[in-house]
Amino acid sequence: MGTGIERRLLSAAIVLMILIGAVAAISAQDDGLPEGITLRHLRATVFLMQVYRTRDEMLVSCVGTGTLVSPDGLILTNAHLTVPGHHCRMDALAVALTVREDEPPIPMYFAEPVEIDLGHDLAVVRITRDLGGRAIERDELVLPFVDLGDSQALQTGDPVSVVGYPGVGDDAVDVITGTITAFTAEARAGNRAWLHTDAPIPGTFTGGGAYDSDGRLIGIPAIALPEAFTQVPECLQVRRVLGEEPTPGETCIPIPGFVGAMRPAHLARPLVRAARLGIMPGREAPPQIVPPQEGEPTFSRVLFSPSVNEAGMPSTVVSSLPTGTPGMYIFFDYENMADGMVYELRATLDGIPNPVFSLPPTLWGGGDHGMWYIGFNEQVLPDGIYDFTLLIEGIPVATARVSVGGAPQPIPSFADIVFGIEDQFGELGTSGYLLPAGVPTANARFVYQNMAEGTEWTQLWYYQGAEIQRVTSTWTGDPSGVMTIGVSSEQGLFPGQYRLELYIGNRLAATADMVVAGGQIPDGTLVFEPISFAEGVSESGEPAGITGEYFVAGTGEIYAFFDYQNIAVGTPWRWRWLFDDEPILERYGHWSGPETGAGWWAGIDSALHLPDGAYTFELWIGNELLQSATAEVGIGSGAGIRLARAGGIQLIGDIVDAETGRGIPGAIFLVLSPEFSVEDFYWDMSQVYSWSVTDSQGHFEVPAPLPPGELYSIVVRAPGYLPLNADAIPIDEDTPNPLYMLLEMNRD
Repeated sequence: MGTGIERRLLSAAIVLMILIGAVAAISAQDDGLPEGITLRHLRATVFLMQVYRTRDEMLVSCVGTGTLVSPDGLILTNAHLTVPGHHCRMDALAVALTVREDEPPIPMYFAEPVEIDLGHDLAVVRITRDLGGRAIERDELVLPFVDLGDSQALQTGDPVSVVGYPGVGDDAVDVITGTITAFTAEARAGNRAWLHTDAPIPGTFTGGGAYDSDGRLIGIPAIALPEAFTQVPECLQVRRVLGEEPTPGETCIPIPGFVGAMRPAHLARPLVRAARLGIMPGREAPPQIVPPQEGEPTFSRVLFSPSVNEAGMPSTVVSSLPTGTPGMYIFFDYENMADGMVYELRATLDGIPNPVFSLPPTLWGGGDHGMWYIGFNEQVLPDGIYDFTLLIEGIPVATARVSVGGAPQPIPSFADIVFGIEDQFGELGTSGYLLPAGVPTANARFVYQNMAEGTEWTQLWYYQGAEIQRVTSTWTGDPSGVMTIGVSSEQGLFPGQYRLELYIGNRLAATADMVVAGGQIPDGTLVFEPISFAEGVSESGEPAGITGEYFVAGTGEIYAFFDYQNIAVGTPWRWRWLFDDEPILERYGHWSGPETGAGWWAGIDSALHLPDGAYTFELWIGNELLQSATAEVGIGSGAGIRLARAGGIQLIGDIVDAETGRGIPGAIFLVLSPEFSVEDFYWDMSQVYSWSVTDSQGHFEVPAPLPPGELYSIVVRAPGYLPLNADAIPIDEDTPNPLYMLLEMNRD
């Protein structure tokens, strides 16, 4: 970079760095802000610009919001703001900070992605350069930041405050308030995949932060731009955003509509934790080349169920629901999709658009084919006619209708399909949704109700999408009970995906999928052999370097190795890494390796070295955990384990200006893990036992109690003040509880 524009921006950034300290030292009050929101929350909110270079200029294509989640420049935002898109050309991601809360943000930095989760439209980026191109070291930054709250504890009616930028660069940071109105379930994300609010959130708030009444980050607004998006309500050129007058005729910055839903913070927690620890996915065994599916992306076979089982399957299939129904799930098949596409659900209730039962445009993360669901739970459904429209890249592709109302009707039904292998006593053993390959027969058990003599019903079996068995019968026997049926093969069942559909007359009444893989063992199915670990991989794909379950401190990467058998291409599977029992990295996919093989591997990496602690690697098919193993690095017990200990000394206090005695808002108070001194600390959050940020009066409370019998070091930072550090503070059984500290800081 070297244009006049960029040189002036660099000068402005230098001035801005000076201003930050001055502004932070002003004893500004939080009067007028919603409960739980302070000036720190506003200053921790950043304006993000996707920019691209043309000739000697940097132009903005799309904008959004982000939230600082660490003092050294980690920003939580939407994934779609960190990758190029149809509307959003991108060579870099520019970051603008709020210096004064009543003025527009000022561009200062560039950031780069650290962790990206397309399926949940969440990402963590790190500030890496100033606008002049100079690299920014992590220890240079001491920025205001926020911590993630407990989104799982939210209830409908809880207040929420959403912080973001209402425009495309000309407006100051803003706060919009409302309440939590509903929760939405989604495949792979559980029953609280989305938070709905009645707060009128502008599209430029996407990627920002939603807070509870305690000021904890509990949600991230999310809305993406589909390719068919044509609305351009505002037009602002990058040179105006970056400080110059606009040139007529430049491309407009597209702005999506209002955001109606937010991703909950618990889905972002693994990304933030991994980013703070400096952990990232390593290399993975290269898959075999699988020819791509041909055809347009489609959604099909849309159906409704009142509930979803532990395998993510519909409990039954219905076309209507009675008054007082507490939940509803929409299932659909998909083909030829690609991660990163934009999909959407629009709903009307009695012909009126209903945001509670809709999903905003968001990124797809389910792979190219399979079955998906969206569900509405934790609320009684209002009576009425519900019409749903599914869209891919802004284009409607499927519709469906369901009615709610009236008393329960005793209609014939099938429900609760589960698969297994019937033993000699007629019992269904090895039951679930994963069965071993090679067995001659797979059985399915289901519940039936209100079946009348003479009713025609059909069982229809599929393998890898093709019909393999159809049996139509006339019902005889009891009207209600449990039935077991089966599908057989003389050669034994081949590995792959199977589907059962049960019809009553011509009406689909129940359906479920199962996976056949691995081999049969006495207590189930063995697909993956036990996991082993190594610190490297040879050119031939063999374990290299140190192997085993223990690795020395300073290890840079670890690889998990495993053998496998009878996994068909396209089988859904995933791996997951945990650090000190908390998830940090997860990858979903469809199997693309050989059907049987040895030495498949997946790695975990770090730019410097892996933090000391316990690393667990898990292998899943569907929702079944099949293998798990743990390797320890260094001491083998990181801060996460200590944080879980009960009891200890509560640490509270006040941080004040040494000259005036006034509290310093937004000061960062860090308690280091006992094995680290101030000299050892290099702003790696894995070295931090716990931390707090002062409120508007300079008061802080460290959330994690300090176990006695240790020596602790503290690090205190506040913009505009000299650093404050202390080593070897003893905590023992005689320490007052709570322990109060009054800390005075001198101006820089």
